[in-house]
Amino acid sequence: MFATVKKHLNDAKSLSVLCNAAEAAARAKGISEPGSEHFVFAALLLPDKTAAATFAHMGLSPSAFQDAIESQYTSALQSVGVNVFGDNAGVSRPGI
Repeated sequence: MFATVKKHLNDAKSLSVLCNAAEAAARAKGISEPGSEHFVFAALLLPDKTAAATFAHMGLSPSAFQDAIESQYTSALQSVGVNVFGDNAGVSRPGI
């Protein structure tokens, strides 16, 4: 019984760390609510390194993930006529 309680407490602690890191990543980009990309990025930074190890096993890195997200946002903005490299280049856009 004690082992089960201990596991649940550890899980709650990990979730708290994950949520706080995702919220911080979103706020750093001026976003009030974290999206799934912020949670993935936060998972890559968890102390147990399980997500980071999974990414590494697939030949990916946190920076490659971040670059892919930024690229998707840039493409989406450009598809609706927002010039992210010209006059609007200083506009903050979502990302991690």
